[in-house]
Amino acid sequence: MATDKQAGDLQRYVKLKPTVDKTAGKYFTNMFEIQELWETLVKERFSSREHRDQLWGLCQKGMQLAWKWRSAELEQMPELAPPRDFPCYTRAIMLLEREERFDEAIVLCDQALHWTPESEWYIKKKQAFLKKRAVPINGVE
Repeated sequence: MATDKQAGDLQRYVKLKPTVDKTAGKYFTNMFEIQELWETLVKERFSSREHRDQLWGLCQKGMQLAWKWRSAELEQMPELAPPRDFPCYTRAIMLLEREERFDEAIVLCDQALHWTPESEWYIKKKQAFLKKRAVPINGVE
């Protein structure tokens, strides 16, 4: 026989499951689009501004979807381990790095670390960007 707490958890799960499923489906569709476009950009050696802008838009959309998905998932099952990384953040950070936009990349690393606090990749990237940002330009600080 279910306890009141278990019954409450089950009702919460039944209520949240469609939200988690819907947001996860949108997130993963976006993730695959990001990966496909990234492969195109690599083949083009990042020469297409249009494709870079398109990737940036997909990443921005993916970040919003990631927040919705993880929030719903955490509300439903807080014991779940966070994902290792989010391609929407990883690819956006790599794109910013290519364009030497280190301050913006640091902000994205911090946002990603909110959702994946144990991710060594985001921690190492942030540390590298902080070092690059600290390097004086033409010997002037």
